[in-house]
Amino acid sequence: MQRFLFLLVGAIALLLNQSNAQTSSWAVQNSGFTPPSPWYEVRFAAVSDNVCWGINIRTSNRITRTTDGGQNWTASSISIAPSTWRNSGISSLDANTAWVLMYDAFGTTNGGVFKTTNGGASWTQQSLSGFVELPKIIHFFDANVGLCVADPVGGNWVIYKTTDGGDNWTLVPPASIPQPIPGENTFFLGASSGNSFWFSGGDNNFSFWRLYRTTDRGTTWTVRDLDGGTRFPAFSSPDSGMTAGWVPEPRLRRTTDGGDTWTSEPISLCFTPGFFGAVPGSTKKFVMTNGYRPGFSSTPGTAYTTDFGTTWRVVDCAVSRGIPSFASQYSGWSSGDSGAVYAWTGNSLVTSVKQTNEIAQNFRLEQNYPNPFNPTTRIKFTLSSQERDGVRSYVTLKVYDVLGREVATLVNENLQAGSYEVTLDAEGLASGTYFYRLQAGEFVQTRKLLLLR
Repeated sequence: MQRFLFLLVGAIALLLNQSNAQTSSWAVQNSGFTPPSPWYEVRFAAVSDNVCWGINIRTSNRITRTTDGGQNWTASSISIAPSTWRNSGISSLDANTAWVLMYDAFGTTNGGVFKTTNGGASWTQQSLSGFVELPKIIHFFDANVGLCVADPVGGNWVIYKTTDGGDNWTLVPPASIPQPIPGENTFFLGASSGNSFWFSGGDNNFSFWRLYRTTDRGTTWTVRDLDGGTRFPAFSSPDSGMTAGWVPEPRLRRTTDGGDTWTSEPISLCFTPGFFGAVPGSTKKFVMTNGYRPGFSSTPGTAYTTDFGTTWRVVDCAVSRGIPSFASQYSGWSSGDSGAVYAWTGNSLVTSVKQTNEIAQNFRLEQNYPNPFNPTTRIKFTLSSQERDGVRSYVTLKVYDVLGREVATLVNENLQAGSYEVTLDAEGLASGTYFYRLQAGEFVQTRKLLLLR
C-alpha cells in the first residue's frame, strides 16, 4: 500500500510539473470553411470538451464538426438540400447526432430540417407542414423532444414541436403562444436550460424587445415586454439569465426569475456589449463577445464574469467574435473573420485576486480556508521581496484533479513581491480531492484541498 501511494503521488507530481501556462483567452482554429466568411455567419453547438458542430448561416449549407477539441475540423455540406436553401440553426446531442434547420433564400418553399445520426456522413430530410415564413431556431432537449421557431405568419407565431426526434413536427396551437406585435420578428438565436427555452422578438428599429419563454418544452408560452436594444440573452439556469442593451446607452441586464423581471445598470467596457454565452456548471459565469456588424456602430472584444456580472475581466478589445457556445467551464467556441474558429483556452473559476498589505519575507503557499469547502474557498500566497529585488515575478497558481488534469487557472501573470489572496469558486466541479500548485520563478509548492458537496 505504501509503495502504491508513493507511486501515485509521484505520478501526480510529474503531471503537475508538465503542465503549461494557460490564461482565459481565445486560440484560433481552422473551421474548414473556405474564406472569406463573415464573422457573424458561423454558429456553434458545443456538445462536450471534444465535440462541437458549426454551421455557416444565411450564405450556404456548409457544416463543420470537431471530435478532438478543435484540433481538426471537418467541413461538409448537406448534399440532398435544394440549392437555394440556407442554414439558419443547428442543434446537436453528440458526435453523431445533429439537426440543421434550413430555409429557402427565395421564399418559394417552406424549408425544413435535416438530421444526421452518423456524424454528417448522410442526412435525412424532415418536413415542416404548412406555410413557414422563415424558420430560424431549432433546439432539442433530448433525442426525442425538440422545437423549431419561425417568423410570425398571419398574426401568429409559427412554432413546431416534435416528440419523436423530428420524424414528425406539429404546430404548437396559436392559443398557447402570445401574439406578436405588428412588425415583430424573431432572431437567429435561442437560449435553453433544463426544460426551459427562450427566444427574443422585436423590430428592426430597436423600438421594442420581447422575451418569449416556455418551461414545459414548448407546450405553453409566456412573454415579457422589455425596452429596445437587446437581442441575445443567455441563461445559466431556468432562473438566471443575462443580456445587454445599447439604446440609449450600454446597460447590463440580469434576471433571477427566468426573465419575468430584470435589473438594469450601466456597463462600461472597452468594447460594445453584444453576445452572451453561459458557462455550464455555474449560474454566475458568462462570457460576453462582440464584433463588427455591417450597418452598426460597435466595437469588438471579449470579457467574462464569474460573479454574475458584478465584475468583468477583459480578454481583448480588438477582435471580432460571434455568439459563443460553451460545453463546460473550459471548453467553448466562437466564430471569427474569414471562417476562423476561436476556441476558449482558459476557464473562469477564479473570482478575485487581491493584494494585502503584509510585508513579504519568504515565498509561501498557505492552506486554503475553509477546507473542506463548498463551493468557494480562499487561497493565500506570498512572493518574497528577496528575489530579483522586488521586481515582478511571473506567477501561476493552478488547480488539478487527482489524475493531474488542470481544472482551473487562478493566477497567470506578473506580480510584485507581496502577499495575495485568491478566491476559488468551484461551483462547476465534482466533489473530491484536488491539488493547487503555485510557481513563481524557481519556487514551486503544492497543497491539497477537499471539495465536499
